[in-house]
Amino acid sequence: MRLIGLAVIFTLSLTLAPLAAEAQPAARTVRIGWLATSAPGPFDRAFRQELRELGYAEGRNITIEWRWVEGEFARLPPVAAELLGLKVNILVASGTPAALALQKVTTEIPIVMIAGIDPVQARLVASLGRPGVNITGLTRIGPELAGKRLALLKEAFPRVSRVAVLWHDLSNPFTCSARGCRCTWRRYSEGYGVGVVIERTCARPGRDQGVT
Repeated sequence: MRLIGLAVIFTLSLTLAPLAAEAQPAARTVRIGWLATSAPGPFDRAFRQELRELGYAEGRNITIEWRWVEGEFARLPPVAAELLGLKVNILVASGTPAALALQKVTTEIPIVMIAGIDPVQARLVASLGRPGVNITGLTRIGPELAGKRLALLKEAFPRVSRVAVLWHDLSNPFTCSARGCRCTWRRYSEGYGVGVVIERTCARPGRDQGVT
């Protein structure tokens, strides 16, 4: 988690640097808007800790407007609009749905995305090399990683012949990542001689029993 936090702060610091330089004479406070699809958790703590180590502390030189929708994706548009109304300097999106919601309300305020799927696939940016918009940050390329995970599983347990995959439908309801990962799992499973069973769930983590 520390590595994730460092990567997020490195990306964010590139955006904060000009603001910080401008702020020094007048002791300006930078306002950051945080929008997450999940409940408060380790990403938030890592984000706050690494900011503090870089010299940015809440109540001193930054203000963070924390917002979590806790799996209730219908709340994303109004919460995104609320953050925009708070005159934030930078927006941080935890999850692709959050980034999509923020992109719809502003094309000017920088958006730093963490824990998102392929932004090209999600139509957030034109390309990874030249995004062409106000979005930057980190991504995990889901479909490609699905094959790698199956390869590691087969290496660790050579005799495995059947694998169950639990897919959370609330992870990215506005993208085609789920379909892409399912196709990749099945394609790789044929090469390794492993049967794959994919089960879907819509349970909300932390609220509904049976899913953690």
